[in-house]
Amino acid sequence: MESPIESLMLYRAVLPYKAPLHLASGIAFSREVILLEWTVNGEKFWSEIAPLPGFSQESLTQCLVQLRTFFSKSNYHTLSALHEFSRGDTCYPSVALGCSVESFQSHSSLQSSPRPPSNVCTLLTYENHCGKGEALVSDEGLKDSAVVKMKVGMLPLKEDIARIDRICNLTSFKGSIRLDANQQWSLADIEWLSKNIDTARIQWIEEPLTVAQEYREWGTVTDLRFAYDESLYRSEQPPVFYTGLTALVLKPMLLGPHRVKALCGWAALHQCETVLSSSFESIVGMAYLYQLAENWPCSQYHGFDTLKYFTDAYSARSHMRFVTPIERLIPHA
Repeated sequence: MESPIESLMLYRAVLPYKAPLHLASGIAFSREVILLEWTVNGEKFWSEIAPLPGFSQESLTQCLVQLRTFFSKSNYHTLSALHEFSRGDTCYPSVALGCSVESFQSHSSLQSSPRPPSNVCTLLTYENHCGKGEALVSDEGLKDSAVVKMKVGMLPLKEDIARIDRICNLTSFKGSIRLDANQQWSLADIEWLSKNIDTARIQWIEEPLTVAQEYREWGTVTDLRFAYDESLYRSEQPPVFYTGLTALVLKPMLLGPHRVKALCGWAALHQCETVLSSSFESIVGMAYLYQLAENWPCSQYHGFDTLKYFTDAYSARSHMRFVTPIERLIPHA
């Protein structure tokens, strides 16, 4: 870990989406990230810092300021100093991940497209499946999917129920469904939902409730299970266990690597599943998530199906078309 960092170059990547993407935080047209090119022991590595607007606590500008401040001191240009920095309480989660040696991807490994694991959950946003018309997905498109994740909660509940029914009624799709509600529903909505869909097809609902206190009554109105997601990175406190909680959805870019480890310990103690999830990273960040999933302790399907929303984003070479240099932090100019 005492190896010196011989050089560090920062790049900005603005990756366009194929079409405007409807997220809980609003409509997004592109994804902006920082790519870091490291040289250690003569070998080049890449990592990524990609706070997600509307979800992360930090902005891309704040991340740049933190990096510049830390690397302005020449005695910090070693892997051991970098390790201590990334574990510090003041280090932003996305910066901690991008500066974690475990996330480094060798230059040579990114020359070919990194291969995702086989257990990836298919993602359906509103771009894949419109609310009022016919489904944009088909039997053919989902026939090989064991688990599908649907974005819900941005339309009236009646319309979301109709969307869920259309997926359940596809002839070839026999898998289970995860609903991602982004804290848009009330307990009364959950009770109504439970009475109007095939609950046997629903694996869980991610972050269903707007008011967290309503989880206390969850088990009195439904047999559906739920999972925590954004509440995990909006608070540094341990999660609160309620009847019905079955999983934690872990986004390393929003949580940072050390909180991910702490939450895995909490989940094991409370007999909850853990699944990894991407945050619309570039191929560099995704390569790390694929690597992390290889040794993940459970066999659940991970939420890695986000690269398909980018324009030509499946290789590092294609990404470089959207990259511009920011500055060299090591050695100083």
